[in-house]
Amino acid sequence: MSAGTFVRQASAWIAIGALAILAYSYRAEFQEAGYRIYGELRPDSALVGSDGNVVIRRSADGHFHVTADVEGRAIKFLVDTGATSVALTRADAASLGFDRSRLRFRIPVRTAGGVVPAAPVSLSSINIGNIEIRNVEALVSRHSLSQSLLGLSFLDRLSGYEVSGNTMILKP
Repeated sequence: MSAGTFVRQASAWIAIGALAILAYSYRAEFQEAGYRIYGELRPDSALVGSDGNVVIRRSADGHFHVTADVEGRAIKFLVDTGATSVALTRADAASLGFDRSRLRFRIPVRTAGGVVPAAPVSLSSINIGNIEIRNVEALVSRHSLSQSLLGLSFLDRLSGYEVSGNTMILKP
């Protein structure tokens, strides 16, 4: 092998090694960029980070939306830290098997639109990414919500949650 060929090949391997070290050194930033890209394409998706936390990206409407597995059904939620409880739309409640004629709307709930009656229900599980919370208390509003709400009856059972910029982090 000539000296010129050796130098070219050695330079190529050194460059590959340097790129590998650079990629490893900035792995958190690359992961965040990947979350950002995926979140823009699917803003209601939950991504599990290398630390086990679940990451949700802010949607174009300024809110955090996430699709969760509730008792084997995909339910799209608006994450609402101001809601005391998980609240289901009538359609989502029906898809989960709750018969509206059997629900007892006996709990007054204060909303931005005033006080509305709601029926208590229990959800066997809500799964988001690698997080599974069992036996979650929820409400079904007599008046239809535009979207189900993921409230504190779920969020308070996490070890924590935080918002940083356009990212919400749910900690199992």
